[in-house]
Amino acid sequence: MRLYELPIAFILIAALLLFGCGGESESTGGLASADFLPDKIDATGFERSSEVETYVGESLFEYIDGGAEVYHQYGFIEVATAYYTQDQTEIVADIYRFEDSDNAYGLFSSLRPLEPTVVDYGIEGFTSGTTVDFVKGSYLVRLVGYDDSPELSAALLSMAKEFDGLVPGETTPPQMFALFPVDGRVESTLKIQAESFLGQKALTDVYTVDYFADGEAVTLFLTNDATGEKYAQWSELAVKRKTTALTLRSFPYDESKVFMAEDSYYGQIIAGIKGEKLCGIVGYDERRKDLLISWLNSMQ
Repeated sequence: MRLYELPIAFILIAALLLFGCGGESESTGGLASADFLPDKIDATGFERSSEVETYVGESLFEYIDGGAEVYHQYGFIEVATAYYTQDQTEIVADIYRFEDSDNAYGLFSSLRPLEPTVVDYGIEGFTSGTTVDFVKGSYLVRLVGYDDSPELSAALLSMAKEFDGLVPGETTPPQMFALFPVDGRVESTLKIQAESFLGQKALTDVYTVDYFADGEAVTLFLTNDATGEKYAQWSELAVKRKTTALTLRSFPYDESKVFMAEDSYYGQIIAGIKGEKLCGIVGYDERRKDLLISWLNSMQ
């Protein structure tokens, strides 16, 4: 039968099937996670011992029941997973794909332990001995083993090195973090909170970094707020701390759009608008005044 004699609907269905089966996936907006799970990792000797399984969108609940909500907060698209074996050693490789690199880093930062054992893969990574996680571009790579042995730990690191070469993407943190001061940063504390920062529903996509100030850690934060809506909602709901207007006017926020809030858990918080961004400090006292002023002035 000649092609022009086929029903139009049949041709359209065939075209959709054809273009839905390659590395370039319309549903994922680019390279699919499965493209980075080869049959064999030559440098390590590990071979794939299972078919690649892919979970897209809401089907993630079938794979990580109980924790998928957090992944969806950060723009989860899909995860591809497969087993790799060498002799008696077995490792599960998961490659998660997100809408963009900021979301991938945000999810990674939510998983990172407080005092991680850092590994130098992708933008940033950590290991627990039986796992290695790292983020690169729009992807989060997770490698999991099933015994706590030096051999497994070495194998995980070797596999991570190879996957770091396979997975594409940026190897620097999201650009918003370049707006934060460098001096005094606490290592491995760059975070992105997708929802309800400090318990405030209006505070979404908030970038934070911790700093040592007088021997104690404080947190600087910022989020895009071109309309001022986040500021308005938080300012209205916040429990204001009684303080003089003179104190707040000493901070170089735009048009005096600043308030000080008191929180029973987080302590004093100063927040305001600077250059279409809502930014401030958590854990404020007078000893941190210079840190905040210096940062705000750098955002001119």
